[in-house]
Amino acid sequence: MTASPSLLLASNICPKLMQAVGRSFAYFMESIGATASMLFLFGVSVSLSLFTGGNVSGADTDAGEVIQSIRSGLNGVWKVGYETVHRVELSSDRDLSVVLELDTVDGEGVGIRYRSADWKADLSAVQPITLSLYAKHGRAQRPIVVRVLDAQTGELIESRGLTDAERGVVLPAEQPWVVGIGTSGMKLDSAVLRSAKGILGDYTVTELDQAQWLPESGVAWDGVDLLVFSSSNRNLLDGIGESQASGVRDWVRGGGRCLLTLGANAEAWFLHPPLAQMVPGKLLEVTSQCNPGPLESYLNSEIPLQPFDSAILELNDAGLDLLGQKADRGRYPLLAKWAFGLGKVRLIATEIDSPSLLRWESQPAFIKWMLNDQWEGRGANAKSMVGAEDLSLQLGSTLDQFANLRMGNLTQMSVLLGLMLAVLGPIDFFLVAKRWKRPRWTWLTLIGTSVGCCLLLSVLQQRWKPSSPQLNAVELLDVDARTGVVMAKAYAHLYGGSRGVFSVEARANPKGLLHDPIRGGAAVPVSLVVDWMGQPGKSLGGFDSTVATDRILPSYEIVKRASVHGVVASSVQRLGLPEAGTKSLMASDEMPMPTDWQFGKLSSIPGAVDLLNGSIVNPLPCELRNGVLLYRGRFYSLPLRMRTGEGVSLSVSTIPKDFARRLQKRINVDGKDEGTPWDRNEIDDPKRLLEMLAFHRSAGGFGYTGMIHRYLSKLDLSELLRTERAILFAELPEPQVEWVPVRNSLQNDPNQAQGLGAELEGTRTAMIRIVIPVEQPSGSERNATSDDE
Repeated sequence: MTASPSLLLASNICPKLMQAVGRSFAYFMESIGATASMLFLFGVSVSLSLFTGGNVSGADTDAGEVIQSIRSGLNGVWKVGYETVHRVELSSDRDLSVVLELDTVDGEGVGIRYRSADWKADLSAVQPITLSLYAKHGRAQRPIVVRVLDAQTGELIESRGLTDAERGVVLPAEQPWVVGIGTSGMKLDSAVLRSAKGILGDYTVTELDQAQWLPESGVAWDGVDLLVFSSSNRNLLDGIGESQASGVRDWVRGGGRCLLTLGANAEAWFLHPPLAQMVPGKLLEVTSQCNPGPLESYLNSEIPLQPFDSAILELNDAGLDLLGQKADRGRYPLLAKWAFGLGKVRLIATEIDSPSLLRWESQPAFIKWMLNDQWEGRGANAKSMVGAEDLSLQLGSTLDQFANLRMGNLTQMSVLLGLMLAVLGPIDFFLVAKRWKRPRWTWLTLIGTSVGCCLLLSVLQQRWKPSSPQLNAVELLDVDARTGVVMAKAYAHLYGGSRGVFSVEARANPKGLLHDPIRGGAAVPVSLVVDWMGQPGKSLGGFDSTVATDRILPSYEIVKRASVHGVVASSVQRLGLPEAGTKSLMASDEMPMPTDWQFGKLSSIPGAVDLLNGSIVNPLPCELRNGVLLYRGRFYSLPLRMRTGEGVSLSVSTIPKDFARRLQKRINVDGKDEGTPWDRNEIDDPKRLLEMLAFHRSAGGFGYTGMIHRYLSKLDLSELLRTERAILFAELPEPQVEWVPVRNSLQNDPNQAQGLGAELEGTRTAMIRIVIPVEQPSGSERNATSDDE
């Protein structure tokens, strides 16, 4: 609070008078006592707040309200546990440079503050500015606060909590989510089934009909299970910016699913280079009055469909489900599918919201066919999956098993309490009071027993709970040979040992596959994007948990910054861990593949499209261990150690084996086929767990594990095995991500930080999946095949 000019003048003229007044005030406070002093100061503060409007924080109030509006998610819808975009509109009646921060909670309910170097704006009275803030929220109903600070002084200008309208609709982490981009009447919810929970349907639909609602980064689509894109809204297509188009492309390439419906305005789609890259071919023409008969027959519909407009595409690398018929009886791809990066694209060569299809009474059946099997549990077995645990919980429990760390159980606690009660009860009574006739000694035995139990607990604490930090991590590296992109995901549990405050960073191993000479040399390690990791459910750390651990643990920060060549990276700062506490973290990154990585050439054999011909080569600077080559539900065994430059030839004489049998570890015993049941309670082999996370649906999904795989469903590439892609799946000899936790005062010393990361104990497991295109026999594009739905 600023003093008045008259008071300053008086203090300069009469310093002795001011000292006398101060001594008198101190004597007065001492005379009325501590309690009365507190009440007096409280009354003074209330009076000041009444006369000064309550503004005693030192904030710059001349700026007024800087935040004009906040829009969250995709048209007001977002998911817990996934990246969410918040569009904040800012304006000021004077020139002002501001920086924004966002306060929320993680999956454990601990407060977290997101800060980014990009969340800056120079405001003026000319035009409002909109900033996009990206953050993950761990609880649906906890407050979300946007803070505006002066970029020069760091003083708080405005702090605003999101209202219910600004927060929007929050979906559970396991809820399937379909987003339609086109007109406002796509009717994608016409196939919604009643939810067994009685609250939400078996999937949720959000429709976007304005280009301004599309996010500028692919991370904002992370919670979406299926993106349905229609070319019917020409104004929307014309208004899409390059960053918005790149965001859609990056999301699909990273493992998203897209249903692409192209009709009368298909040309506008190909005007955006990032969107055109998703189609393995080119647009030839757009024709009208196409024969609806093939589509009617495909759906077994007896209700007639009016002729429609279609985009005629020349597809070079796609599997066909159905050929359409033009007005001149020419044939063209009507229903097709292909892989793009780690994602899957399905094509319908007409717009799903065209007048012909909107008026068609069989459109709900068509929508149902489009959504069938797009996510695990869509269909008849959905009810049996209600209440099933997510596979990510098992990942968390596996990573939480640290060497030399023992957790006390209920039996041990019961034995300890029983001994204590025996000493304080029967032993005191029969031995001390009855036999020794010294009842007053029970006071000493009480003290001795309490001290002994405390000493025993202290010894157990030292023996069972190591004081040095440990870290367990698993990594999954994906290389797409067609798009030339390397994507890395790592999940870790940090054990802090003795309590303390940490900063955590994840860097690419300079000697590993993620070392990118474009983004950094050996002296500048590539930093990854680090964030907290949560899990669905009501258990501790779950998104549905009601435990408020923010009352116990301090808030921490996720600091996003521009790394080498402007690539975004982030780190965790001021992370408080209690004694023997752990924290779940994740790291991810994407970088270009080196041009000298050539994995050989594969083609399918004519007449046997599920068999491979050609060769596979390891061009990586490290060996591949225990590798298999997967294609259309089968696998070819590779050498136990495939060194750099070594290759394997495949021919018609090389017989593959069933991949599902391998995943389920099925063997034939006395003529009976027996498999190894999945243990839902404990999996101590990280490699086995990674194998299931990577190909859960190929193993039988819920029918085999008894668990759902939705929260981390983008890790599952089972659907890619139904396309013209082969996947080389193998172990890596060393981890590709270096986790660097720094405790307390070491955080300003990079040499100490590097040393702590290198000496960190724990288990590290790294697997790699290399997606390789398979050349199809000549003329196979005219043979429509099913999708094995």
